Amino acid sequence: MSNKEFIVFKGKPLVRNDDVLYYGNAEDPVIVLLEVKGRVDEKDLHLPTRVVVSLMTNNAGSKAKLIKRAERDSLFKALDIGEFWLRDYLEKLSEA
Repeated sequence: MSNKEFIVFKGKPLVRNDDVLYYGNAEDPVIVLLEVKGRVDEKDLHLPTRVVVSLMTNNAGSKAKLIKRAERDSLFKALDIGEFWLRDYLEKLSEA
């Protein structure tokens, strides 16, 4: 995989940096931040058991602002709510 190719979830890139995942397009005004805060090790797998999901502003050159935050007990559940928030927020912006 080249440096410019990312994993895509529902049409948007998902980028991982250690226990932090970023979901969304870099040029969009908002992005989802997923922070793994707890996990359990099962054989060779590290399964997240506590994930904080945040919808944040994505303004270059200024500090990101929190729009929404929640905690989920799995990465899938966190990504699911984050994808919903992101899609909903971007749809509302396009309607305005």
